[in-house]
Amino acid sequence: MPLHTYKCKYGHISEELYRQGDKVYGSIECEICSEVSYKELPMVASTPSKWGDSHGYFNRDLNCYIKNSQHHDQVLKEQGLVVTTKNNLMDQAQRKENWIKETDKKTAELKQMIATTPV
Repeated sequence: MPLHTYKCKYGHISEELYRQGDKVYGSIECEICSEVSYKELPMVASTPSKWGDSHGYFNRDLNCYIKNSQHHDQVLKEQGLVVTTKNNLMDQAQRKENWIKETDKKTAELKQMIATTPV
């Protein structure tokens, strides 16, 4: 018997138990506030490791056999490599932008000092 979770715009959560063959509704009335509650996506079972960790593989980029995701992370660390993600790239770009702003500010201060220093 599947259990479905519904949530209204105020965050009230309702759970409905359906028998096999019953019609499952995409929305129901909230039991607390009578607003429309929409069906939530079901929680997918998670595993302690990542998907695909059951078998190893040869990684051409690292030129070695990788047993699982933890081993992959270990090999990256040993070789001094970092997995590049969008967030890493955005952080790097932000640091560079901040450095440029700071350098421009210091340059402007130095130009001001040179302009005001008597010869």
